[in-house]
Amino acid sequence: MATPKPQSSPEEIEDIILRKILLVTLATPAHGADPRIIYLEMTAAEILSEGKDLRLNCDVVERVLIDRLSGDFPDAEAAFAYLLGCYRRAVDELKKVANMKDKTVKSQVEVSIKQAKKLFVNE
Repeated sequence: MATPKPQSSPEEIEDIILRKILLVTLATPAHGADPRIIYLEMTAAEILSEGKDLRLNCDVVERVLIDRLSGDFPDAEAAFAYLLGCYRRAVDELKKVANMKDKTVKSQVEVSIKQAKKLFVNE
């Protein structure tokens, strides 16, 4: 009999989705990870020094976005292309979130994505 997959917490789900949208990580990226993902090492150190978890959420998304845009990362997309890509990924993720069964998680994640989306473009 197959062992059931452990359920992710709402915070873990929010972190995973925001990392997919922003293409950033606060932890050392795994070998062979998507080369578009930028490791925000200094941001991670700051967040840890504040005693917070290294998870993306609506409280840190603006800081992470600013650090990503203002950092000097080799091979990183230009700011406009990056923001447009983030917006498109956010729209795609909102469509996926609409099918979530857990309404509490769905609501929490939707709020975070919509807040992040407002930072990408002024609608």
